[in-house]
Amino acid sequence: MPLAIVYPGRGTYFHSMRIILFLLFNAQLLAGATPHYSFSENCKRATAEIFKLRLDLARDILEREKKSDPDNLIPLLLEDYIDFFKVYISEDELLYFELSDRRNERLKKLIRGPKESPFYRYCLAEVQLHWGIARLKFEEYIGAFMNVKKAYTLLEANRKAFPDFVYNLKSLAVMHTVVGAIPNEYRWGVEKLGFEGSVESGMAEMEKVVEYCRQNDFPFHPEVKMLQAFLKLHLLKDGAGAWALVSDTGFGTPDDLLACFTRASVASYTGHNEAVIRIVEGRPEGSAYFDIPFLEYLEGLALVHKLDPRGEKLLLHFIQNFKGRNYIKSAWQKVAWLRLTAGDLKGYHDAMSRLRDDGFRQIEEDRAAQEEAESGVVPHPELLRARLLFDGGYYEEALQTLSAYQSFSFTLPAQILEFNYRMGRIHQKLRQEAKAILYFERCIRASSQNCPFYFAANACLQIAFMAEKSGDSEKARKYFRQAMQYHNHAYRQSIESQARAGLERLKS
Repeated sequence: MPLAIVYPGRGTYFHSMRIILFLLFNAQLLAGATPHYSFSENCKRATAEIFKLRLDLARDILEREKKSDPDNLIPLLLEDYIDFFKVYISEDELLYFELSDRRNERLKKLIRGPKESPFYRYCLAEVQLHWGIARLKFEEYIGAFMNVKKAYTLLEANRKAFPDFVYNLKSLAVMHTVVGAIPNEYRWGVEKLGFEGSVESGMAEMEKVVEYCRQNDFPFHPEVKMLQAFLKLHLLKDGAGAWALVSDTGFGTPDDLLACFTRASVASYTGHNEAVIRIVEGRPEGSAYFDIPFLEYLEGLALVHKLDPRGEKLLLHFIQNFKGRNYIKSAWQKVAWLRLTAGDLKGYHDAMSRLRDDGFRQIEEDRAAQEEAESGVVPHPELLRARLLFDGGYYEEALQTLSAYQSFSFTLPAQILEFNYRMGRIHQKLRQEAKAILYFERCIRASSQNCPFYFAANACLQIAFMAEKSGDSEKARKYFRQAMQYHNHAYRQSIESQARAGLERLKS
């Protein structure tokens, strides 16, 4: 009897303890099962690898993070970065459709996150923004707009709720700057759709993020530096500032392929031709990196600017291996030009024939190449040599190429226009502004507003820039307005945009 009393008691005791321990253990599991946002050490390491474009390594690190903390939502954001970079860089349409399905799955998971966290709207917005930008690559303009609009709405709501959340400011700074750069005649449209911003406010926001990065360990610091460089280059038209930024020793590390791409791109746009070749040839390589075919295009272009025949091989390799749609026509055009400057007229025509049927006409460079091919007009070899040398920043060599010529040396009106324009641009870069204006004005007088060439329009634009710099606002306004009167050339959109921006600056 006593045993009967003792043992059931002990059994009840141990059974109760098992229940209590089970409940305590599962309570911890349930607490840990709550979705949350944590930039763990794994996430920080993965982010660093993503911005070096070691994407497979980054994914492996994220898989380890997901196993150790399956309810951390930050890996979803970082995986989206990986897919975005793959699509944006490769321009592979099949890959785009394959990876876009993952976007929807991520959004479903992210929307279950804790709404009281500043990361909730931010992560949702970043995924929307990534795919809005990706969709632009494939001309899905309505879908792209919808993604960007959702991203903007989320980021603005998050800014009001969490004004000091610097992650949010990183993306808003870019969006505000881009909106601010939209020409005035289109501003009513974007403002009606709820977008607001200015170049000044956007760049001020970006500077706040940059300052935060200087004082704190911010995982997206590499992205911030890249965005700052491209905003300076393309929206502020501050080539010197962009080049100074990417030339700094603190911009990237030797194993950073994305920083290498940014530096090479800025060098190409700002006439640092030898730097392009040096940067691309010194880039980190290997199976660990996601390949950037555009770097091969940039090096090929830089060699063409030197009239170096090695450029043809690189450009042809780019054409044959790139799965995307942009810069294919432009690459064929540069192959044709290189052949023409070497005296190979048949080779020029062969390349221009391939150009007509290959690639797309989505970007300005490809549209200009297609127009040249369809026109059937063969460039004058010496004018072309001068143009290529000029574009590479070899101004003295370009001037020497044209030193034996005058306007009357040419018979075709297009060649006369181009000669005066080229001489104007060369003297402008050599800081001989009086001579530059003389040639630009000759070009303008010889052109009509219906002329299919961009020479007169850009001559007006360059005179306006010089007048603005010297403080002659009245003259600058005159030539900015005149630059917008030429509507039939390939670079109309770019030149008109720069002219409107100039007029806007002169209002202040």
